[in-house]
Amino acid sequence: MKQARPGLIGVILLFIAMTTLLTAGCGGGGGGGAAAPSGTASIHITDAPDLNYDHVWITVTEAWFHKLDTDDLTDTGWIKFPLATPRTIDLASLSAGQTQEVWSGLKLPAGKYGQIRVFLAPTEGPAKGSLPSGVTFNNEVDFTDGTGSHKAPLRIPSPAQGIKVVPETPIVVTSGDLKLALDFNVGEDVVEIFRQGQMSSAQNLAAVPTRAKEFILKARLRYFDMNSAGALTGTVAPPATAFGNASSAFRNISGAFTNLSSSFRTAFKNYTGKNFTVKAEQVNPVTSLRQARRSTTIDNRGRFTLYPLPVFGTATTATYDLVIRGRNVETIVINGVKVHKGSSPDKSTAISNRPIRLTTGSEYAVNVNAKPAGAAVTFYQTLPTDPVPYEIRFRHIDPFSTTGSFSTPIELSSGPLHVGAFSNGGPITLTSVTPTEGQGVFFAIATAELFNPSPRTSVSSLTPLIAFSPLAISAPAEARTISGKITVKDAGLDQGIMLITHGGTLVDTLDLSDKVKVGDNPYTTGKLPGGTTAAPLSGALYDLFVLGWSAAQPDKTTETGSAAGVNLKTDNGTANITMSKL
Repeated sequence: MKQARPGLIGVILLFIAMTTLLTAGCGGGGGGGAAAPSGTASIHITDAPDLNYDHVWITVTEAWFHKLDTDDLTDTGWIKFPLATPRTIDLASLSAGQTQEVWSGLKLPAGKYGQIRVFLAPTEGPAKGSLPSGVTFNNEVDFTDGTGSHKAPLRIPSPAQGIKVVPETPIVVTSGDLKLALDFNVGEDVVEIFRQGQMSSAQNLAAVPTRAKEFILKARLRYFDMNSAGALTGTVAPPATAFGNASSAFRNISGAFTNLSSSFRTAFKNYTGKNFTVKAEQVNPVTSLRQARRSTTIDNRGRFTLYPLPVFGTATTATYDLVIRGRNVETIVINGVKVHKGSSPDKSTAISNRPIRLTTGSEYAVNVNAKPAGAAVTFYQTLPTDPVPYEIRFRHIDPFSTTGSFSTPIELSSGPLHVGAFSNGGPITLTSVTPTEGQGVFFAIATAELFNPSPRTSVSSLTPLIAFSPLAISAPAEARTISGKITVKDAGLDQGIMLITHGGTLVDTLDLSDKVKVGDNPYTTGKLPGGTTAAPLSGALYDLFVLGWSAAQPDKTTETGSAAGVNLKTDNGTANITMSKL
């Protein structure tokens, strides 16, 4: 069983860049003669934010459209829309279901589009556009921790090849007005990495040199048709124990937190610790698992907004289950929430006319070993009254980790689930339920693009480390490798890594710590999905991006090199890469 890609999430970012009306497209659309039928499209951007970050900056350069699900950028038929001036956008500023129209009146030939390709500027080097004041890198994460405020690079695995966005079903352009919302999930797809040799990822940032801690974008892109979408809003209340007897005021609250005192709201903000996630889930018929279609966090008043949420086909409503989880609280599941097509954050379905009370809980931490480096792990629990499991937590592995672990352990609730049913906006009664797996017990599945998912693996406080067998390549692909040499001209590098991508999605990495010496350094990748002469694998094109540095001064010695379109359709591939200073 192969999980559906959650992703048109990042496309968003590219359109983000397009805050100006994209003028005439280049390539694929020119020529004279009679005008072909076309439709008008507008593109909005939105985000599933993560309040752990102060800012998440990306610099968008262009967007390409193609009617086929092609993997070769040299194919004909691309409709290209480069920005006259690349735009730098703060994804973290988009919250509470906000969308921003960045492209309107765009004329595309009528028909079905199989993919969109989004291009971001390389993270380092000269700014591609006009960076906002205080922004250092073209793609950057600003965050605050116990050691202060920091600016860290946000690595883009294959900037020259863009991020491939393949919709679950083709994007259809007709003579009408198509309104697309492109979604990028900062909370899950911006992954913390440590670039300090082979150090333990648990090492404290204060104990390592500047720039040892960075982030990488493992983008999964998703789009929403805003003409067929709705919105949900709700409010959660802190556990009674968080405020002692003073919490009795909560018992008579109806509505949102807007009438609460500012000091009370501040206390709630401090209580949350910026670690709450609300997911709207539906059953994936392919995997027989529930899958999050949209997620968000809560603000410092306990409020959340989920928008846009798809309402498919000719239906006027869609049904979702909500999963509400956070640090040191027990997980809540709300079944059967109705979403109405055409609703918006300003006119939405209220989950309940009363805040949903959280319950203080305990937790335990686990880590994983999972390969290839493009893998992620999802943790599920099941209700005794419903055989389809719920997605509770999701996390990408740290692609710089030699063992395939998370950058830091993930915390799982050791308590029961609290389950209630949607009641047309009325009060929701929650009942404590022990999951089928057992209290505080989950099962985990590791997944990766182009590979088969792992078997279900039980997880509890007794299993602090979950070791998955390396994921098998999905049929009909067979194992192939890429070999070549990495040429280094300048001394001083002693650490390096190769990022191997397919359509902008990270597939695997290769440790190059012994391959960045001056001269020609031979390398061979691990096993990658490819084809044979007898059974060619269409689309088996890979891009390589090499990052080299000095462990002693990672912020002063960075060099990069790349190779694009390495062909594994029928055999192993070759690619030679020359490193150069940024």
